[in-house]
Amino acid sequence: MFGPIGGKIFAAVVCVSVIGTLFAYLLVSPRVYYAMAKDGLFFRKVGELHPRFGTPYLAIAIQMVLASVLIFTGGFNEILGYFFFVVILAIGFAVAGLHRLRSLGASGYQTPLYPIPLLIYLVLTVIVLFFVGMRNPLQTVVGLVVVSAGIPVYHLLFKHRYGVDKNDQI
Repeated sequence: MFGPIGGKIFAAVVCVSVIGTLFAYLLVSPRVYYAMAKDGLFFRKVGELHPRFGTPYLAIAIQMVLASVLIFTGGFNEILGYFFFVVILAIGFAVAGLHRLRSLGASGYQTPLYPIPLLIYLVLTVIVLFFVGMRNPLQTVVGLVVVSAGIPVYHLLFKHRYGVDKNDQI
């Protein structure tokens, strides 16, 4: 559409975007493991900080191992297929969770025309998930199986161990 130069510029913009997202994910994910460990939802040792650098070094090591496994088990499209569907699904659940919190009385934020923007976002999320799932059905299923495997692991290793209330739901 924009010729060879436009294609190269567009490809460069996509590369920068993907690399930026990758770096953001690599920086944020270990902090999620760290926070989970601090809340008793992951191994306590992962919640320790490095004595010299003050970073969650074990969480970073876990992220490094997981990223290496992904790299060695598939190409870019496969990794994107596993990752993208599950991440969009998680974000959709987080947004739906905001509605749940608000219905329970949390009102720390105001949204004009609430709940219309929330519903529009969730409908668009479902549409995106449908098309991503149709494009990469095998990777979508594998991603869902891997994430779903975390539910019994949580119940076996962490729920009883850290005294989580039996009324809590996953």
